[in-house]
Amino acid sequence: WGGGTGSGPSKGIRDGGVADEFGDFNKTGFDCSGLMIYAFQVAGIDLPHFSGYQYNAGKKVPISRMQPGDMLFWSDGGTIHHVALYIGDGKMVEAPYSGGAVRISPVRYGDGLLPYATRVLG
Repeated sequence: WGGGTGSGPSKGIRDGGVADEFGDFNKTGFDCSGLMIYAFQVAGIDLPHFSGYQYNAGKKVPISRMQPGDMLFWSDGGTIHHVALYIGDGKMVEAPYSGGAVRISPVRYGDGLLPYATRVLG
């Protein structure tokens, strides 16, 4: 929770809840939005460190027209709680949850996936 910068993985922060249970404040790594910060820094794009703000950082495109490099977002009750990077062929890169490792996984359609991706590249 809270890990990751434009330079790479960093220590997490205390959140008073789930992340503290996993000791994220003592671990070096990425949360989902920190992973996006790192990924896009290579292209010279600065992103804020919160998935809700990242959703508004670029152009909205329907999920049916997503392209590699687009960010995908999930919400629960109208609050965005997760972001991942679409890499093509129905797959994405994500930091899945506190205590989990960065991974490539199939896009999870449904399950709160917002109908629009955010495109910040060309």
